[in-house]
Amino acid sequence: MEKVMIYPYSRAYEPYVRNAEVMGEYAVTALVSPRGWGYEGDVITDRRKREHVVSAEFAEKLEHCTCVWFVADGRLEIPRKLLRDKLLEAVKHGKRILYTRYGDDDFEEMKKLIPAELYIEKKADPERLLTLSTDRIYDIDTPVIVVAGMGEDTEKLAVQLALRQKFLEKGYETVVVSSRRDGNWDDVYSMPEYMFDHSVGEADKIIRLNHYVKQIEAAKRPDLFILGVPGAVLPFDGIDHNGFGILAYEISFAVPCDASVMCMMYNPTFDGDYRQLAEDVEHRFGYPVVGIHMAAVVTDVQGFYEERKMSIVSIDRSVVDRKVAEIDEDTVWNILSEQGAERAVTRLIDTLSE
Repeated sequence: MEKVMIYPYSRAYEPYVRNAEVMGEYAVTALVSPRGWGYEGDVITDRRKREHVVSAEFAEKLEHCTCVWFVADGRLEIPRKLLRDKLLEAVKHGKRILYTRYGDDDFEEMKKLIPAELYIEKKADPERLLTLSTDRIYDIDTPVIVVAGMGEDTEKLAVQLALRQKFLEKGYETVVVSSRRDGNWDDVYSMPEYMFDHSVGEADKIIRLNHYVKQIEAAKRPDLFILGVPGAVLPFDGIDHNGFGILAYEISFAVPCDASVMCMMYNPTFDGDYRQLAEDVEHRFGYPVVGIHMAAVVTDVQGFYEERKMSIVSIDRSVVDRKVAEIDEDTVWNILSEQGAERAVTRLIDTLSE
């Protein structure tokens, strides 16, 4: 069993702490965040009711782990020298390294600092049991639930893992194809790197993703897929276009979906009526929207228009719970609560059964 420190920890990695069982033989034993990020002292409780306190003491926590997982949060920047120093410190102490900052310009340069005997590779493709034609799209015979978002940081991974857990409890063998690219875990596969590679042609991305999911289906024979869509499905406005939903469009061709959950930011004026959104999403992508997850984040609109950069602010989850209770609709949930996950999964099962 590897004892894992996550560094630099941010809220983006809370889903892995809360759902530690998906990491298999990797047990999270330390969360370390740079001072100034605002996480020091935060307490995260996992499903087994164990508390994890976020620290800023890298050297101290390094003594109690066997592996350091270097992670990335697109919203927070860490000075390159600080990151490099921490990586070298971990290597010096003989710690195994899981380095998943794939989007960094200096990823390959930083990777070279890690001795081969300490480097952990978590980007393996599924076992190739099928011989697939390079120019053909194959049917996915397993039901697919898509989790997509109205924004970049709308708790999509947390929702995917919460739904997976609830389906497993009900006896459904469930495989997640994550909206993120930070490593493969037990029945949780990362979104392939080529989906983010601008040098790969769009048609090639669609075919390769279809084959990726088909090979997982053959290897795992699940009852259900939960597929996360990276980024956002619709533009925020003409300035923040969210990639115009192009990645979601490509994924919709590669893996047609049977039901979807849309993750939206907290909105105090939302009354539970998402019919127009559902029509837009189904028309553009073919995603039948079964319900809404309301995330505990809001858009800093003033900062966005002043700096021309989208800024997301976390809020207390109790605010979301009160809003969901106020709306009182069977299709608007906080899926990160036990009650919300139960209601969402019941609705999804009913939809798929039809």
